Amino acid sequence: MIGQIIVGYLCDKLPYLQVMLVSALFSAIAAFTLLGLASSLALVFVFVVIFGSLAGGFSSAWTAAAVETSEGDPSLRAPVFLGLAWSRGIAAILGPVIAGSLYDGARDREAKLYGGHGFINVTILVGTMMFATGFLGIGTAWWKTHR
Repeated sequence: MIGQIIVGYLCDKLPYLQVMLVSALFSAIAAFTLLGLASSLALVFVFVVIFGSLAGGFSSAWTAAAVETSEGDPSLRAPVFLGLAWSRGIAAILGPVIAGSLYDGARDREAKLYGGHGFINVTILVGTMMFATGFLGIGTAWWKTHR
């Protein structure tokens, strides 16, 4: 919830694409560093709090995205907003299933410098998806200025 408040406030003051880009890139960095280097469950919890604060606020940008995407037609705002909510719902269902299948429980006691305790594949998935989100934000911002 803290992430939603902070991201929502920033989206009110700054262009939402910039806020989402920074949030996504810092979320990716958190995944690749904090989760990748986590040597205990306590450090995984630290990652969860930081990642949740950074990436958990994405839904706070939906209103700004719906207004901008609808290009002045108020009747399109609700469908855009609902499309974003629908995609988040699908991700909330599929994400844990995918992450659970990538978690290597046979290595849960394995302490390595990077990706220990069976989290290496989860770390790569989460970090890569957040970088992809950031780059999609960059592409969207570029497209908006060049169309």
